[in-house]
Amino acid sequence: MLQLLGFLCESFPGAMYQRSSQLLQIFLDSLNKQFKSEKPDMKIISGGIQGLCSLLVHFEHNFLEGTTSWQALDKSLAVLTVFGFPA
Repeated sequence: MLQLLGFLCESFPGAMYQRSSQLLQIFLDSLNKQFKSEKPDMKIISGGIQGLCSLLVHFEHNFLEGTTSWQALDKSLAVLTVFGFPA
């Protein structure tokens, strides 16, 4: 579902513009919740990261405006490194 939302943002930016900030928060919240979980769901993490990448194609300004977004990304990269993914 998260990957689909990202795909819609990338493919139809005009239609998704009004919801881009809300979608950014959904992606970051979903990733944060999984990273704090004792048993993270890698499918949700994968969908969240792919969706976030797709959203950032057209709506990077939303991400760059908030310092909490940068902090969330930094935390996400740190957790991914723990799981064995290169940062």
